Amino acid sequence: MRAVALLGGCALLMAGCVGMTQTQIRQVQPELRQTKATANAVLECVQVSLNDLPKITTYPSGGRTEISIGLDQLGDYRVYYLIDLRAVEGGTALAVRRANSGIRQLSEKELDALLDRCAPRA
Repeated sequence: MRAVALLGGCALLMAGCVGMTQTQIRQVQPELRQTKATANAVLECVQVSLNDLPKITTYPSGGRTEISIGLDQLGDYRVYYLIDLRAVEGGTALAVRRANSGIRQLSEKELDALLDRCAPRA
């Protein structure tokens, strides 16, 4: 009986742990937006706003930076939002990919508000 209760509790806990792998989220069609803010300004704003939640990856030769927002779940990093920043003439181009569900730490509405604040549409 305890084993059944334990398994049921684990199933409930895992139900909220969806996210995607890095490979899966890269296959999601991105939402594109452009801002007059520099890539550095967008990155700094997101990082300051979210503290240690985002993981930052830079690709120096391509002028590209990736912001991965996710959580470690049972030893596996699951991504909920992936934001690709590219410096373009006059600002920054963003490609925003979203997993099939938000996370408690950053809802879809909160992400939208963050993007509007850090990367207002040009």
